[in-house]
Amino acid sequence: MTSEIGEIDSKVGIWLSVLCGLTIGVIAYAIINTQTFMGYDFQAFWCGANVLLVHANPYLTQPLHACEAAHSPAFFIRYPNVTIPAPLPPYALAMFTPLALLPFAVARAIWWIVLAVATFAVGRGISKLTGMPPITAFAASALAVAGPAMIQGALSPLPIALTVLAALALAQRKWNVATVLLGVAMIEPHMVLPACAAVFLFVPQMRLRLILAGLCAVMLTVLAVGPQVALAYFTTVLPAHAVSEVNNLGQDSLASLLYHVGVPAQAAVHLGSLQYLLLAVGGLYLAGRLYKQYGDLSWLILLPAAFAVIGGPFIHLSEVAMVIPLACLIVMRRPTIAATLALILLAIPSESVINWALLAAPAALICGWFMARSQRHPPLLLSARLPVVMAVGIAIMGATVALHKIAAAGANAQLLPGFHIPDPGPMALSSVSWNAFNSLSFLSGSWWLDKTMTFVPLVVLVWLTCSEALAGTSHVVIRRSALTFRRGLEFPGVEPSKEPRS
Repeated sequence: MTSEIGEIDSKVGIWLSVLCGLTIGVIAYAIINTQTFMGYDFQAFWCGANVLLVHANPYLTQPLHACEAAHSPAFFIRYPNVTIPAPLPPYALAMFTPLALLPFAVARAIWWIVLAVATFAVGRGISKLTGMPPITAFAASALAVAGPAMIQGALSPLPIALTVLAALALAQRKWNVATVLLGVAMIEPHMVLPACAAVFLFVPQMRLRLILAGLCAVMLTVLAVGPQVALAYFTTVLPAHAVSEVNNLGQDSLASLLYHVGVPAQAAVHLGSLQYLLLAVGGLYLAGRLYKQYGDLSWLILLPAAFAVIGGPFIHLSEVAMVIPLACLIVMRRPTIAATLALILLAIPSESVINWALLAAPAALICGWFMARSQRHPPLLLSARLPVVMAVGIAIMGATVALHKIAAAGANAQLLPGFHIPDPGPMALSSVSWNAFNSLSFLSGSWWLDKTMTFVPLVVLVWLTCSEALAGTSHVVIRRSALTFRRGLEFPGVEPSKEPRS
Protein backbone atom coordinates (compact mmCIF):
# COMPACT_ATOMS: atom_id res chain seq x y z
CA MET A 1 0.00 0.00 0.00
CA THR A 2 2.90 2.37 0.75
CA SER A 3 4.28 2.12 -2.77
CA GLU A 4 0.83 2.72 -4.21
CA ILE A 5 0.43 5.83 -2.05
CA GLY A 6 3.75 7.16 -3.26
CA GLU A 7 2.79 6.49 -6.86
CA ILE A 8 -0.56 8.25 -6.45
CA ASP A 9 1.08 11.20 -4.71
CA SER A 10 3.71 11.68 -7.41
CA LYS A 11 1.24 11.39 -10.28
CA VAL A 12 -1.70 13.33 -8.90
CA GLY A 13 -0.58 15.29 -5.86
CA ILE A 14 1.21 18.16 -7.63
CA TRP A 15 -1.56 18.77 -10.12
CA LEU A 16 -4.21 18.61 -7.46
CA SER A 17 -2.23 21.06 -5.35
CA VAL A 18 -3.18 23.63 -7.97
CA LEU A 19 -6.71 23.31 -6.59
CA CYS A 20 -5.48 24.67 -3.26
CA GLY A 21 -4.63 27.88 -5.09
CA LEU A 22 -8.06 27.93 -6.71
CA THR A 23 -9.56 27.54 -3.23
CA ILE A 24 -7.59 30.55 -2.02
CA GLY A 25 -9.07 32.50 -4.94
CA VAL A 26 -12.57 31.40 -3.96
CA ILE A 27 -12.08 32.62 -0.39
CA ALA A 28 -10.71 35.95 -1.64
CA TYR A 29 -13.67 36.28 -4.00
CA ALA A 30 -16.07 35.59 -1.12
CA ILE A 31 -14.45 38.21 1.11
CA ILE A 32 -14.44 40.89 -1.58
CA ASN A 33 -18.09 40.33 -2.56
CA THR A 34 -19.53 39.68 0.89
CA GLN A 35 -22.11 42.47 0.90
CA THR A 36 -23.28 42.39 -2.71
CA PHE A 37 -24.25 38.88 -3.71
CA MET A 38 -23.00 36.33 -1.21
CA GLY A 39 -24.78 33.69 0.87
CA TYR A 40 -28.32 33.57 -0.55
CA ASP A 41 -28.80 29.93 0.42
CA PHE A 42 -27.89 30.49 4.05
CA GLN A 43 -30.06 33.59 4.12
CA ALA A 44 -33.05 31.47 3.08
CA PHE A 45 -32.32 28.85 5.75
CA TRP A 46 -31.78 31.50 8.43
CA CYS A 47 -35.01 33.24 7.53
CA GLY A 48 -36.85 29.92 7.36
CA ALA A 49 -35.75 29.19 10.92
CA ASN A 50 -36.90 32.67 11.97
CA VAL A 51 -40.30 31.91 10.48
CA LEU A 52 -40.45 28.75 12.58
CA LEU A 53 -39.70 30.79 15.68
CA VAL A 54 -42.82 32.91 15.08
CA HIS A 55 -44.87 29.73 14.42
CA ALA A 56 -45.54 30.50 10.74
CA ASN A 57 -45.26 28.38 7.59
CA PRO A 58 -41.68 28.62 6.21
CA TYR A 59 -42.71 27.42 2.76
CA LEU A 60 -45.09 30.28 1.95
CA THR A 61 -44.11 33.65 0.50
CA GLN A 62 -44.77 35.57 3.70
CA PRO A 63 -43.25 36.13 6.17
CA LEU A 64 -40.21 34.50 4.51
CA HIS A 65 -39.98 37.20 1.84
CA ALA A 66 -39.99 40.08 4.34
CA CYS A 67 -37.11 38.52 6.27
CA GLU A 68 -35.03 37.92 3.13
CA ALA A 69 -35.64 41.41 1.74
CA ALA A 70 -34.50 42.95 5.02
CA HIS A 71 -31.17 41.09 5.05
CA SER A 72 -30.22 41.01 1.36
CA PRO A 73 -31.33 44.29 -0.24
CA ALA A 74 -29.00 44.01 -3.27
CA PHE A 75 -30.97 41.12 -4.76
CA PHE A 76 -34.43 42.26 -3.77
CA ILE A 77 -34.02 45.79 -5.07
CA ARG A 78 -33.64 44.26 -8.51
CA TYR A 79 -36.27 41.54 -8.03
CA PRO A 80 -38.66 42.90 -5.38
CA ASN A 81 -41.30 40.17 -5.76
CA VAL A 82 -38.99 37.14 -5.73
CA THR A 83 -38.72 34.91 -2.68
CA ILE A 84 -35.81 32.48 -2.39
CA PRO A 85 -37.30 29.20 -1.11
CA ALA A 86 -36.06 27.32 1.93
CA PRO A 87 -36.88 23.80 0.70
CA LEU A 88 -35.31 21.86 3.59
CA PRO A 89 -37.48 19.47 5.63
CA PRO A 90 -39.00 20.99 8.77
CA TYR A 91 -36.62 19.12 11.09
CA ALA A 92 -33.66 20.48 9.09
CA LEU A 93 -34.90 24.07 9.31
CA ALA A 94 -35.38 23.54 13.04
CA MET A 95 -31.65 22.78 13.32
CA PHE A 96 -30.98 26.37 12.19
CA THR A 97 -32.97 27.94 15.02
CA PRO A 98 -29.89 28.46 17.27
CA LEU A 99 -28.35 30.56 14.48
CA ALA A 100 -31.67 32.32 13.92
CA LEU A 101 -31.43 33.71 17.45
CA LEU A 102 -28.26 35.58 16.44
CA PRO A 103 -27.95 38.69 14.22
CA PHE A 104 -27.75 37.77 10.55
CA ALA A 105 -24.17 39.03 10.00
CA VAL A 106 -22.91 37.09 13.02
CA ALA A 107 -24.82 33.95 12.02
CA ARG A 108 -23.48 34.12 8.47
CA ALA A 109 -19.90 34.48 9.71
CA ILE A 110 -20.36 31.46 11.97
CA TRP A 111 -21.85 29.52 9.08
CA TRP A 112 -18.82 30.20 6.88
CA ILE A 113 -16.60 28.94 9.70
CA VAL A 114 -18.75 25.80 9.84
CA LEU A 115 -18.31 25.31 6.09
CA ALA A 116 -14.54 25.76 6.37
CA VAL A 117 -14.30 23.23 9.21
CA ALA A 118 -16.46 20.80 7.26
CA THR A 119 -14.17 21.15 4.24
CA PHE A 120 -11.10 20.26 6.32
CA ALA A 121 -13.01 17.35 7.87
CA VAL A 122 -13.80 15.96 4.41
CA GLY A 123 -10.14 16.00 3.39
CA ARG A 124 -9.00 14.45 6.66
CA GLY A 125 -11.69 11.78 6.51
CA ILE A 126 -10.85 10.86 2.92
CA SER A 127 -7.21 10.47 3.89
CA LYS A 128 -8.05 8.10 6.74
CA LEU A 129 -10.56 6.07 4.73
CA THR A 130 -8.51 5.63 1.57
CA GLY A 131 -4.88 5.94 2.65
CA MET A 132 -4.41 8.91 0.35
CA PRO A 133 -1.82 11.43 1.60
CA PRO A 134 -3.53 14.27 3.51
CA ILE A 135 -2.36 17.05 1.16
CA THR A 136 -3.61 15.11 -1.86
CA ALA A 137 -6.92 14.28 -0.19
CA PHE A 138 -7.48 17.89 0.79
CA ALA A 139 -6.51 19.18 -2.65
CA ALA A 140 -8.81 16.66 -4.32
CA SER A 141 -11.82 17.68 -2.22
CA ALA A 142 -11.42 21.26 -0.99
CA LEU A 143 -12.38 23.18 -4.11
CA ALA A 144 -15.31 20.95 -5.09
CA VAL A 145 -16.69 20.91 -1.53
CA ALA A 146 -16.10 24.52 -0.53
CA GLY A 147 -16.05 26.45 -3.81
CA PRO A 148 -19.70 26.76 -4.88
CA ALA A 149 -20.91 26.38 -1.29
CA MET A 150 -18.82 29.27 0.06
CA ILE A 151 -20.14 31.56 -2.65
CA GLN A 152 -23.78 30.64 -2.04
CA GLY A 153 -23.61 29.90 1.67
CA ALA A 154 -24.91 26.46 0.70
CA LEU A 155 -25.50 23.57 3.04
CA SER A 156 -23.77 20.74 1.17
CA PRO A 157 -20.31 20.72 2.87
CA LEU A 158 -21.95 19.81 6.18
CA PRO A 159 -23.73 16.61 5.02
CA ILE A 160 -20.68 15.65 2.93
CA ALA A 161 -18.40 15.95 5.95
CA LEU A 162 -20.83 14.15 8.24
CA THR A 163 -21.22 11.35 5.69
CA VAL A 164 -17.46 10.87 5.39
CA LEU A 165 -17.06 10.89 9.17
CA ALA A 166 -19.97 8.45 9.48
CA ALA A 167 -18.21 6.10 7.04
CA LEU A 168 -15.09 6.32 9.18
CA ALA A 169 -17.08 5.64 12.37
CA LEU A 170 -18.89 2.72 10.75
CA ALA A 171 -15.60 1.20 9.58
CA GLN A 172 -14.41 1.40 13.21
CA ARG A 173 -17.64 -0.23 14.44
CA LYS A 174 -18.65 2.87 16.40
CA TRP A 175 -22.37 2.32 15.90
CA ASN A 176 -23.73 5.15 18.07
CA VAL A 177 -21.38 7.73 16.60
CA ALA A 178 -22.23 6.63 13.06
CA THR A 179 -25.96 6.87 13.83
CA VAL A 180 -25.70 10.43 15.16
CA LEU A 181 -23.57 11.54 12.21
CA LEU A 182 -25.94 10.01 9.64
CA GLY A 183 -28.94 11.46 11.45
CA VAL A 184 -27.57 15.00 11.33
CA ALA A 185 -26.36 14.48 7.74
CA MET A 186 -30.00 13.88 6.79
CA ILE A 187 -30.34 17.67 6.95
CA GLU A 188 -30.19 17.20 3.15
CA PRO A 189 -32.04 13.88 2.89
CA HIS A 190 -31.79 13.30 -0.85
CA MET A 191 -27.98 13.16 -0.52
CA VAL A 192 -27.80 10.73 2.41
CA LEU A 193 -30.98 8.61 2.34
CA PRO A 194 -29.54 5.85 0.06
CA ALA A 195 -26.51 5.55 2.38
CA CYS A 196 -28.84 5.14 5.38
CA ALA A 197 -30.78 2.48 3.46
CA ALA A 198 -27.58 0.54 2.68
CA VAL A 199 -26.45 0.63 6.30
CA PHE A 200 -29.91 -0.47 7.43
CA LEU A 201 -29.89 -3.44 5.03
CA PHE A 202 -26.38 -4.74 5.60
CA VAL A 203 -25.51 -3.81 9.22
CA PRO A 204 -27.94 -5.39 11.70
CA GLN A 205 -26.39 -3.49 14.64
CA MET A 206 -27.51 -0.20 13.05
CA ARG A 207 -31.15 -1.02 12.32
CA LEU A 208 -32.73 -0.15 15.64
CA ARG A 209 -30.48 2.89 15.99
CA LEU A 210 -31.51 4.24 12.58
CA ILE A 211 -35.19 3.65 13.38
CA LEU A 212 -34.82 5.67 16.57
CA ALA A 213 -33.04 8.45 14.66
CA GLY A 214 -35.89 8.52 12.15
CA LEU A 215 -38.46 8.74 14.93
CA CYS A 216 -36.57 11.70 16.40
CA ALA A 217 -36.73 13.45 13.00
CA VAL A 218 -40.49 12.80 12.79
CA MET A 219 -41.07 14.17 16.28
CA LEU A 220 -39.01 17.27 15.57
CA THR A 221 -40.91 17.82 12.33
CA VAL A 222 -44.30 17.63 14.01
CA LEU A 223 -43.18 19.92 16.81
CA ALA A 224 -41.78 22.46 14.36
CA VAL A 225 -44.67 22.82 11.87
CA GLY A 226 -47.44 20.44 12.85
CA PRO A 227 -48.72 17.36 10.97
CA GLN A 228 -50.60 19.25 8.23
CA VAL A 229 -47.63 21.33 7.08
CA ALA A 230 -45.36 18.29 7.43
CA LEU A 231 -47.61 16.29 5.10
CA ALA A 232 -47.92 19.20 2.67
CA TYR A 233 -44.13 19.46 2.52
CA PHE A 234 -43.88 16.03 0.87
CA THR A 235 -47.06 16.20 -1.22
CA THR A 236 -46.97 19.84 -2.41
CA VAL A 237 -43.85 21.80 -1.46
CA LEU A 238 -41.21 19.40 -2.75
CA PRO A 239 -42.86 18.66 -6.14
CA ALA A 240 -43.49 22.38 -6.77
CA HIS A 241 -39.93 23.31 -5.86
CA ALA A 242 -38.48 20.60 -8.13
CA VAL A 243 -40.47 21.99 -11.06
CA SER A 244 -39.38 25.55 -10.25
CA GLU A 245 -35.72 24.48 -10.50
CA VAL A 246 -35.68 22.80 -13.91
CA ASN A 247 -34.69 26.07 -15.63
CA ASN A 248 -32.15 27.00 -12.97
CA LEU A 249 -28.83 27.02 -14.82
CA GLY A 250 -27.07 26.06 -11.58
CA GLN A 251 -28.84 22.70 -11.67
CA ASP A 252 -26.84 19.55 -12.48
CA SER A 253 -29.80 17.22 -12.50
CA LEU A 254 -31.11 14.94 -15.21
CA ALA A 255 -34.43 16.79 -14.97
CA SER A 256 -32.74 20.06 -15.95
CA LEU A 257 -30.96 18.44 -18.90
CA LEU A 258 -34.18 16.86 -20.14
CA TYR A 259 -36.05 20.15 -19.79
CA HIS A 260 -33.49 21.97 -21.92
CA VAL A 261 -33.82 19.43 -24.71
CA GLY A 262 -37.58 19.94 -24.85
CA VAL A 263 -39.12 17.60 -22.25
CA PRO A 264 -41.97 19.28 -20.28
CA ALA A 265 -41.07 20.29 -16.74
CA GLN A 266 -43.35 17.83 -14.94
CA ALA A 267 -42.24 14.92 -17.12
CA ALA A 268 -38.59 15.88 -16.70
CA VAL A 269 -38.96 15.84 -12.91
CA HIS A 270 -40.70 12.45 -13.00
CA LEU A 271 -37.99 10.97 -15.22
CA GLY A 272 -35.30 12.43 -12.99
CA SER A 273 -36.99 10.91 -9.94
CA LEU A 274 -37.15 7.53 -11.65
CA GLN A 275 -33.45 7.70 -12.53
CA TYR A 276 -32.65 8.66 -8.92
CA LEU A 277 -34.53 5.60 -7.68
CA LEU A 278 -32.89 3.23 -10.16
CA LEU A 279 -29.39 4.52 -9.42
CA ALA A 280 -30.08 4.34 -5.68
CA VAL A 281 -31.11 0.69 -5.98
CA GLY A 282 -28.06 0.00 -8.13
CA GLY A 283 -25.89 1.73 -5.55
CA LEU A 284 -27.29 -0.48 -2.79
CA TYR A 285 -26.53 -3.61 -4.81
CA LEU A 286 -22.97 -2.57 -5.69
CA ALA A 287 -22.24 -1.36 -2.17
CA GLY A 288 -23.38 -4.70 -0.77
CA ARG A 289 -21.14 -6.63 -3.15
CA LEU A 290 -18.10 -4.48 -2.44
CA TYR A 291 -18.68 -4.70 1.32
CA LYS A 292 -18.86 -8.50 1.16
CA GLN A 293 -15.84 -8.59 -1.11
CA TYR A 294 -13.51 -6.37 0.94
CA GLY A 295 -15.15 -6.43 4.37
CA ASP A 296 -14.98 -2.61 4.41
CA LEU A 297 -18.13 -1.02 5.83
CA SER A 298 -17.29 2.40 4.38
CA TRP A 299 -18.47 1.23 0.94
CA LEU A 300 -22.01 1.08 2.34
CA ILE A 301 -21.99 4.84 2.90
CA LEU A 302 -19.65 6.34 0.32
CA LEU A 303 -21.02 4.52 -2.73
CA PRO A 304 -24.80 5.06 -2.27
CA ALA A 305 -24.22 8.67 -1.20
CA ALA A 306 -22.19 9.32 -4.35
CA PHE A 307 -24.81 7.73 -6.61
CA ALA A 308 -27.50 9.86 -4.92
CA VAL A 309 -26.06 13.08 -6.38
CA ILE A 310 -25.71 11.86 -9.97
CA GLY A 311 -28.56 13.14 -12.14
CA GLY A 312 -31.91 12.88 -10.42
CA PRO A 313 -34.65 15.52 -10.21
CA PHE A 314 -32.84 18.13 -8.10
CA ILE A 315 -29.05 18.37 -7.73
CA HIS A 316 -26.83 21.46 -7.54
CA LEU A 317 -23.14 21.69 -8.37
CA SER A 318 -22.22 22.07 -4.69
CA GLU A 319 -23.92 18.75 -3.94
CA VAL A 320 -22.08 16.89 -6.70
CA ALA A 321 -18.98 17.06 -4.47
CA MET A 322 -20.44 14.10 -2.56
CA VAL A 323 -18.85 11.87 -5.24
CA ILE A 324 -15.29 12.96 -4.37
CA PRO A 325 -14.75 10.47 -1.49
CA LEU A 326 -15.83 7.57 -3.71
CA ALA A 327 -13.64 8.83 -6.56
CA CYS A 328 -10.64 8.98 -4.21
CA LEU A 329 -11.35 5.44 -2.98
CA ILE A 330 -11.52 4.15 -6.55
CA VAL A 331 -8.27 5.91 -7.49
CA MET A 332 -6.43 4.45 -4.52
CA ARG A 333 -7.62 0.92 -5.33
CA ARG A 334 -7.15 1.12 -9.10
CA PRO A 335 -4.84 4.02 -10.08
CA THR A 336 -5.74 3.98 -13.77
CA ILE A 337 -5.65 6.92 -16.14
CA ALA A 338 -9.45 6.96 -16.40
CA ALA A 339 -9.88 7.05 -12.62
CA THR A 340 -7.27 9.78 -12.19
CA LEU A 341 -8.71 12.00 -14.91
CA ALA A 342 -12.23 11.51 -13.54
CA LEU A 343 -11.06 12.58 -10.08
CA ILE A 344 -9.29 15.68 -11.41
CA LEU A 345 -12.32 16.75 -13.47
CA LEU A 346 -14.64 16.20 -10.52
CA ALA A 347 -12.27 18.10 -8.23
CA ILE A 348 -12.66 21.23 -10.38
CA PRO A 349 -16.21 22.69 -10.35
CA SER A 350 -15.84 23.93 -13.92
CA GLU A 351 -19.24 25.64 -13.97
CA SER A 352 -18.19 28.02 -11.22
CA VAL A 353 -14.45 28.35 -11.55
CA ILE A 354 -14.73 30.83 -14.43
CA ASN A 355 -16.26 33.35 -12.03
CA TRP A 356 -13.15 33.26 -9.86
CA ALA A 357 -10.54 33.12 -12.63
CA LEU A 358 -8.99 36.55 -12.08
CA LEU A 359 -8.22 35.72 -8.44
CA ALA A 360 -7.96 31.94 -8.53
CA ALA A 361 -5.66 31.44 -11.51
CA PRO A 362 -2.65 33.38 -10.12
CA ALA A 363 -3.03 31.68 -6.74
CA ALA A 364 -3.20 28.30 -8.47
CA LEU A 365 -0.04 29.09 -10.43
CA ILE A 366 1.86 30.01 -7.26
CA CYS A 367 0.71 26.92 -5.32
CA GLY A 368 1.48 24.59 -8.21
CA TRP A 369 4.94 26.07 -8.65
CA PHE A 370 5.80 25.75 -4.95
CA MET A 371 4.50 22.17 -4.82
CA ALA A 372 6.60 21.24 -7.86
CA ARG A 373 9.66 22.84 -6.28
CA SER A 374 9.12 20.80 -3.10
CA GLN A 375 9.59 17.50 -4.95
CA ARG A 376 13.09 16.06 -4.91
CA HIS A 377 13.00 14.93 -8.52
CA PRO A 378 10.02 16.63 -10.17
CA PRO A 379 9.22 15.48 -13.71
CA LEU A 380 10.20 17.85 -16.49
CA LEU A 381 6.58 18.58 -17.34
CA LEU A 382 5.85 19.67 -13.78
CA SER A 383 9.02 21.66 -13.14
CA ALA A 384 10.00 23.37 -16.39
CA ARG A 385 6.71 23.50 -18.27
CA LEU A 386 4.28 24.04 -15.43
CA PRO A 387 4.35 27.88 -15.69
CA VAL A 388 3.68 27.65 -19.43
CA VAL A 389 0.80 25.24 -18.92
CA MET A 390 -0.69 27.43 -16.20
CA ALA A 391 -0.28 30.56 -18.34
CA VAL A 392 -2.23 28.89 -21.13
CA GLY A 393 -4.86 27.88 -18.57
CA ILE A 394 -5.13 31.46 -17.33
CA ALA A 395 -5.60 32.71 -20.89
CA ILE A 396 -8.32 30.14 -21.59
CA MET A 397 -10.13 30.92 -18.34
CA GLY A 398 -9.89 34.66 -18.97
CA ALA A 399 -11.31 34.25 -22.47
CA THR A 400 -14.14 32.13 -21.10
CA VAL A 401 -14.94 34.76 -18.48
CA ALA A 402 -15.07 37.44 -21.15
CA LEU A 403 -17.40 35.36 -23.34
CA HIS A 404 -19.69 34.62 -20.40
CA LYS A 405 -19.87 38.29 -19.44
CA ILE A 406 -20.70 39.30 -23.02
CA ALA A 407 -23.42 36.64 -23.23
CA ALA A 408 -24.87 37.61 -19.86
CA ALA A 409 -24.85 41.31 -20.77
CA GLY A 410 -26.71 40.59 -24.00
CA ALA A 411 -29.27 38.46 -22.21
CA ASN A 412 -29.88 41.11 -19.55
CA ALA A 413 -30.26 43.83 -22.17
CA GLN A 414 -32.88 41.79 -24.03
CA LEU A 415 -34.88 40.29 -21.17
CA LEU A 416 -34.67 42.18 -17.91
CA PRO A 417 -35.97 45.67 -18.81
CA GLY A 418 -39.25 44.34 -20.20
CA PHE A 419 -39.78 41.51 -17.73
CA HIS A 420 -41.76 41.97 -14.54
CA ILE A 421 -42.26 39.22 -11.96
CA PRO A 422 -45.72 39.68 -10.44
CA ASP A 423 -46.36 39.43 -6.73
CA PRO A 424 -47.84 35.94 -6.13
CA GLY A 425 -49.45 36.92 -2.84
CA PRO A 426 -48.47 36.13 0.76
CA MET A 427 -50.14 32.70 0.86
CA ALA A 428 -48.52 31.38 -2.33
CA LEU A 429 -45.67 28.91 -2.15
CA SER A 430 -42.28 30.61 -2.34
CA SER A 431 -41.47 28.42 -5.34
CA VAL A 432 -44.02 30.34 -7.45
CA SER A 433 -41.95 33.52 -7.72
CA TRP A 434 -38.75 31.46 -7.79
CA ASN A 435 -40.03 29.64 -10.86
CA ALA A 436 -40.71 32.99 -12.55
CA PHE A 437 -37.20 34.21 -11.64
CA ASN A 438 -35.56 31.09 -13.08
CA SER A 439 -37.45 31.64 -16.32
CA LEU A 440 -35.13 34.64 -16.86
CA SER A 441 -32.16 32.29 -17.26
CA PHE A 442 -30.30 32.69 -20.53
CA LEU A 443 -29.03 29.39 -21.95
CA SER A 444 -25.77 29.81 -23.87
CA GLY A 445 -23.62 27.30 -25.69
CA SER A 446 -21.05 27.31 -22.89
CA TRP A 447 -23.72 25.89 -20.55
CA TRP A 448 -23.61 22.62 -22.45
CA LEU A 449 -19.82 22.57 -22.23
CA ASP A 450 -20.03 23.10 -18.47
CA LYS A 451 -22.50 20.24 -18.08
CA THR A 452 -20.35 17.97 -20.23
CA MET A 453 -17.34 18.67 -18.01
CA THR A 454 -19.44 17.59 -15.02
CA PHE A 455 -21.44 14.65 -16.37
CA VAL A 456 -18.67 12.87 -18.31
CA PRO A 457 -16.52 12.18 -15.21
CA LEU A 458 -19.68 11.20 -13.29
CA VAL A 459 -20.51 8.58 -15.93
CA VAL A 460 -16.89 7.38 -15.85
CA LEU A 461 -17.08 7.09 -12.06
CA VAL A 462 -20.24 4.95 -12.26
CA TRP A 463 -18.56 2.74 -14.85
CA LEU A 464 -15.40 2.39 -12.73
CA THR A 465 -17.48 1.54 -9.65
CA CYS A 466 -19.39 -1.15 -11.53
CA SER A 467 -16.11 -2.53 -12.87
CA GLU A 468 -14.62 -2.59 -9.38
CA ALA A 469 -17.61 -4.50 -7.99
CA LEU A 470 -18.05 -6.96 -10.84
CA ALA A 471 -14.42 -7.53 -11.82
CA GLY A 472 -13.30 -7.76 -8.21
CA THR A 473 -16.04 -10.23 -7.38
CA SER A 474 -15.30 -12.38 -10.42
CA HIS A 475 -11.62 -12.31 -9.45
CA VAL A 476 -12.48 -13.61 -5.99
CA VAL A 477 -14.75 -16.29 -7.47
CA ILE A 478 -12.04 -17.40 -9.89
CA ARG A 479 -9.47 -17.59 -7.07
CA ARG A 480 -11.85 -19.58 -4.88
CA SER A 481 -12.69 -21.93 -7.74
CA ALA A 482 -9.03 -22.46 -8.54
CA LEU A 483 -8.23 -23.11 -4.87
CA THR A 484 -11.10 -25.59 -4.56
CA PHE A 485 -9.98 -27.36 -7.73
CA ARG A 486 -6.39 -27.55 -6.49
CA ARG A 487 -7.46 -28.88 -3.09
CA GLY A 488 -9.66 -31.40 -4.85
CA LEU A 489 -6.61 -32.72 -6.68
CA GLU A 490 -4.40 -32.82 -3.62
CA PHE A 491 -6.97 -33.97 -1.06
CA PRO A 492 -9.81 -35.73 -2.85
CA GLY A 493 -12.94 -36.10 -0.83
CA VAL A 494 -13.43 -39.77 -1.82
CA GLU A 495 -10.60 -42.21 -1.73
CA PRO A 496 -10.16 -43.69 -5.23
CA SER A 497 -11.17 -47.30 -5.46
CA LYS A 498 -8.30 -49.71 -5.88
CA GLU A 499 -8.26 -52.11 -8.80
CA PRO A 500 -8.21 -55.74 -7.77
CA ARG A 501 -4.88 -57.37 -8.37
CA SER A 502 -4.78 -60.07 -10.91
